[in-house]
Amino acid sequence: MAQAAANDSRTYIYDDSLAYNGVGAAVPEREYDQDEQRRRAVEHERARRRARARAEARTQTKYGISVTAIVGFAVVVALLLAVLVANVSYTEVSDSVVELQQQMEQLDDAEKKLKIQYEEAFDINEIESYAVNTLHMSKPAADQIASSYANSENKAQVIAAEGEGDGVLERFSSFVSSLESYFK
Repeated sequence: MAQAAANDSRTYIYDDSLAYNGVGAAVPEREYDQDEQRRRAVEHERARRRARARAEARTQTKYGISVTAIVGFAVVVALLLAVLVANVSYTEVSDSVVELQQQMEQLDDAEKKLKIQYEEAFDINEIESYAVNTLHMSKPAADQIASSYANSENKAQVIAAEGEGDGVLERFSSFVSSLESYFK
């Protein structure tokens, strides 16, 4: 029975307020309450500090945004906008190139048609006939034909026909013959 009382006293040491429980001395309930209140206050303070530390840690990690992240995000947004603008301008340029190519094809067709009309409008035989019959022009004489060649880009030389001299009399006679053929 003594052991049963001892087992009970270990489990419920502070159950009786001023009585002896058989194993140890009596403990007043007031001291027990004060010790329990201190211990609870200390535990409560520790728990409050831990909760505050966790809340601060959550606050820092939750709202902590670095400046480099903001700058990086701004750079990415700027690059995306630049790509978008470049794509739009590329599309506009492509459209204008297509329009200009179509316009160039139309102008090439018009040029071909105009060349055909031009060739039909001017017949060399018709022109010669008109010059001889209507305008009374004649073909040049053999002495009126002279060849020329250029030995450099800025000069031209007249080659004298066979039998012509360089004298003043020869030049005068060629001048008179050219005037004569002009007024015929």
